[in-house]
Amino acid sequence: MGTYALPARKQPGDRTLRCLNCFKRLEIPPAAKIFTCPKCGVEYEIGRRAGQAKILGTVHYFDD
Repeated sequence: MGTYALPARKQPGDRTLRCLNCFKRLEIPPAAKIFTCPKCGVEYEIGRRAGQAKILGTVHYFDD
């Protein structure tokens, strides 16, 4: 009885993230760089690592 890792492959959940504010599941389009949660309106910057979508942070707009 050893431990083993599952093979790395594309999963349907590779484009699904949870909003860090309201926890709604978000389906991220493949080419999206910025995505807004439809439920609470928080904007996220999206990055990719090994084909999987990751939240890099929230988008902030500053007035000059």
